[in-house]
Amino acid sequence: MKIQKELAELSKDLEKMSKRIQKLSTSIPKLTGRVKKVRIQKSAPQYKGKKTGTQTVLDMIRKSKSGLNAQTLIKRTGFVDKKIRNILFKALTDGKIERVGRGVYNSSK
Repeated sequence: MKIQKELAELSKDLEKMSKRIQKLSTSIPKLTGRVKKVRIQKSAPQYKGKKTGTQTVLDMIRKSKSGLNAQTLIKRTGFVDKKIRNILFKALTDGKIERVGRGVYNSSK
């Protein structure tokens, strides 16, 4: 008796689920028309005339003889602390600069 009741409940649940799936499947074509197409940029934009923040910082480091620290770069460029630290981290991982001392960076050769 219990098994028959459970089977009857399961069949009702399955019917409800199949009806819901049918409703959802009919609404899918309506939604696909609303999707916006996104353009993917093929390459980074080329800056003509203006230097990027990274280029500015790397140029300053290259020109220094004994290296520069983050505080000096912040004062000279006027950039925010986080921006300078992100630029230094990225340049360090890319191998463009090297750490000479604690917090002092110099151009890699």
